[in-house]
Amino acid sequence: MRPLRIQIKNFGAIPYTDIDLSNTDIAVICGPNGAGKSTAFTIAPMFARYHKTWH
Repeated sequence: MRPLRIQIKNFGAIPYTDIDLSNTDIAVICGPNGAGKSTAFTIAPMFARYHKTWH
């Protein structure tokens, strides 16, 4: 399974982001300290396990 879109709202250090992955083969997460990179990796297992949207 491959995610086509990732939308994160108010989770950890991430107030809002919407990432379209439909036209890419590889994605890179980068940014300064405190930007939410680790938070994004914390969310990934939740997505893989439940395959659903959280509100």
